[in-house]
Amino acid sequence: MYLAVKQVVGLTASPGAGSANNREAAAEHILELCANMDATDISTIRNEKNILELIRYANKPTEGLVNFTLKYLRHGDYAIK
Repeated sequence: MYLAVKQVVGLTASPGAGSANNREAAAEHILELCANMDATDISTIRNEKNILELIRYANKPTEGLVNFTLKYLRHGDYAIK
């Protein structure tokens, strides 16, 4: 038996658009992401008060370089080392 459990997921970064090159394909990609998470609702912040609150609590991302090597596993798979 499958029971749906309510969850709140906050995406603080863009979920991206996959390989989409138009608006419809991008929407389809986001819908697929939501389906994979069993999401039934999508909401965004539009109220200025809430946006200011989010800015106050959200960390600003930093940009940098990360060095890593790929380790060959088997069957063409790789792992980051």
